Amino acid sequence: MEGLTSLQPDPVWKERLQQIRGLVLPKAPGLTRAVEDLAHIQAYLDDAKASSWLVGSAGAFLVDLYILSLLSDEGAEQSWDDSAWDQFENACAGLGTDLLHLLHYVDECREEGVAPGMDDFVDSFVVSPELEDQDHLMAYEEVLASRDLVHEPWSEMLAECRAMAPESAIEPVFTGLFVFLRQDSTDQAWLRDVWGSTEDLTDFMPLLACVQAYAMDASTPKLQRLADLNPEWSQF
Repeated sequence: MEGLTSLQPDPVWKERLQQIRGLVLPKAPGLTRAVEDLAHIQAYLDDAKASSWLVGSAGAFLVDLYILSLLSDEGAEQSWDDSAWDQFENACAGLGTDLLHLLHYVDECREEGVAPGMDDFVDSFVVSPELEDQDHLMAYEEVLASRDLVHEPWSEMLAECRAMAPESAIEPVFTGLFVFLRQDSTDQAWLRDVWGSTEDLTDFMPLLACVQAYAMDASTPKLQRLADLNPEWSQF
């Protein structure tokens, strides 16, 4: 934690940020352009040299972030008919992750003024009979069986999650889901665990970064923004 107060921004981060914005922000309205944008994202990810800095699930999340940007455009929702949305869904087949499902849950928490938690997430977004899409019951099988891991010591939880993640249908978000929904006495205790980890963080940090960016204006955010810890980052 203390190291973050003096950490200088990556000198190439601003350039990378512009690259990502160019990928995940729709460039023009219309179905044809949206499909082209998805192809552009895939081409970027296929370029090993250009996308080598994207670690863990970060690359897969680009499609999720693009879809989120598109859905945030009320004009697109009003101008596309059912046929257009069907074509777009077909173009998205096999792309993206369950990040959008988690962000939908974050939205609900913000609207209801509740803190995110594993039990609440499972009850309202996985097993609730009110859900139209019951496929989550099967996709979240390992989450349902291991939901109590969020109460275990940090190192034990991570070890168990990493052992189960490869077999999970939601592997790209599996470990990050447990980290984000982990139960700690305070947010500061949670942050100490996250930032105090010395092992590879690529299986959960990209997800935390996406959730942080999405929820940074929430009244009780789970994460502290880097800008709150180090003013040098505020310019980014």
